[in-house]
Amino acid sequence: MLALVRGNMGALWVCSVLAAGEEGTAYLEWLAAANLAGPDIWVAFKDVCGEDLDRLKAALRTADSRADLAKRVREAQSP
Repeated sequence: MLALVRGNMGALWVCSVLAAGEEGTAYLEWLAAANLAGPDIWVAFKDVCGEDLDRLKAALRTADSRADLAKRVREAQSP
């Protein structure tokens, strides 16, 4: 999990909560599959999913939704 959060405390919180629930390790694998790490995870949770953990979980469940989530994170980080 430490490699995934890359020192970002927000990402650490999100990953800790995801890992503690059902399918926990799957969510971490899905984040990695979407190439989301560190601040990307925090942006996905806070900005893209509106701090709604269930919405983030839903966005990680399928390959298509993961790709869309990653795209939306990149857009949110663009100036």
